[in-house]
Amino acid sequence: TAFVQDEGSQIVCEIALATDPDRSKQWLDLCAGPGGKFAFLAHFLNPGQLRGIELHPHRVRLIKTRTPEHQITTADARTEHFGGAKFDRVLIDAPCTGIGALRRRPDARWRRSEGDLKALIRLQREILDAASEIVVEDGLILYVTCSPHLMETKAQVKDFLARHREFSLEPIKAEMLPLGAKAHILAAIDSDGCLQLLTARDGTDAMFMAMLRRKS
Repeated sequence: TAFVQDEGSQIVCEIALATDPDRSKQWLDLCAGPGGKFAFLAHFLNPGQLRGIELHPHRVRLIKTRTPEHQITTADARTEHFGGAKFDRVLIDAPCTGIGALRRRPDARWRRSEGDLKALIRLQREILDAASEIVVEDGLILYVTCSPHLMETKAQVKDFLARHREFSLEPIKAEMLPLGAKAHILAAIDSDGCLQLLTARDGTDAMFMAMLRRKS
């Protein structure tokens, strides 16, 4: 099944894959629906390396049509224990307000309330906590949102690091960006090494990404 993915999502996936240059790590996509990033990773990772879970069964069915060889199951990221398995890379494409995609979904601004934001922040926090339990020492949590809202991005990361001293912020480096990335994309990496794309500047969805390394 063919699908079109925003450049911002592709950039996030390229950065994620750059953390595993020899394609030897075990990967988990904790919030795999609707499946764009999972399919991107599946193109580069063999079925034995990549697993995904998604809360909504209809999304799981959709992902299976795109990546039938890779393991994707219906489960809750907050409570699934994976039989005690641990992973080198845990991608969290977190449920969020989606305001970073307003140019494609302008109605989203009218469908979100402050109550929605508070609930999503709590959900993101719970998913991050769950991820902290299943990533190996020296492994990475790759936290992504399609939102520039500080409460869903930098504040969420700061809160996580304050609660989880066993993790540190791993800077995203310019060389992790796709070859030929425009200069303004380089400017999307802030002084802490987090990525924040902006629609007006970058012509992409306003994706945020932070890498959290479990200390060895």
